[in-house]
Amino acid sequence: MGRLFSSAALLVLASAAAVCQTVTDLAKVRIDGRVQTVRKINGRWWSEDNRQLTPPNKGGFLWIISSDKSPGPNFHHHRPVKLEAAESLHLFMDTATVRGILGEPNESNDIGLWHYYAADGTALFVRFIRDQLTDARYEHSGWGVSGRPVRSVEKDLGGRDVFKIMADRAWQERSPAEYAKYGGTNRRALGTTTDNSIGAAPPPEPKRRIAADLIDSLKTGMTRAEVVGILGEPFGAMRIGGGDSDMDTLTYALDPQGQATIQIEKGKVTRISR
Repeated sequence: MGRLFSSAALLVLASAAAVCQTVTDLAKVRIDGRVQTVRKINGRWWSEDNRQLTPPNKGGFLWIISSDKSPGPNFHHHRPVKLEAAESLHLFMDTATVRGILGEPNESNDIGLWHYYAADGTALFVRFIRDQLTDARYEHSGWGVSGRPVRSVEKDLGGRDVFKIMADRAWQERSPAEYAKYGGTNRRALGTTTDNSIGAAPPPEPKRRIAADLIDSLKTGMTRAEVVGILGEPFGAMRIGGGDSDMDTLTYALDPQGQATIQIEKGKVTRISR
């Protein structure tokens, strides 16, 4: 957190060494015990070491600076992204393809979260799991924490939960014979169709269904063992990575129809959906 020392409204054009970077305002802020000149670039305030700051509310004087996180963001550059290119993104694209469309992100971290910043202050958030794009949305002040989805990716999802799709893909790849036996004859590869749609064979008929009201007894923070103790073993499960990317997705069939998905991160339930 820093304290406002003084401010100046200046327009400074970027030098040749920072192509497309435009500083639209400057201010003096005390950070880490000393006064720094902070810059407004792409609608966002940045310290001298390129950490983001939130300016004080009207009549206030306290600035909030992003603290170091583990893993923290890696800053790359201030070049603004062209947001119209984001509508060329599609579900399950790899990082190399996304870089080819949008360029290097402005910021990224070590668990697959990227941010691109547009000149008007809009941010583009992109998430990868196992080098596959699973989420893309626009973020701007006033849009809330959920932002607005990138329409091309939203269309690929078709209202489905991405973790359910990933669980189906993983099972298809892990047990193709069983998938062919129970999943019908539609073998179109997910994410590789020429029209960029995400094709999926019908899911197999589960061997066991559980009462839907059992899901109501689950709480975030439970362990996997506690979930299985209440619901029994799931008919579908997927595990991703380890360490900072440790994630389990359990799928249960509900009686008389439908299914529930339990997301477990680092050993604890973080999301329950149906």
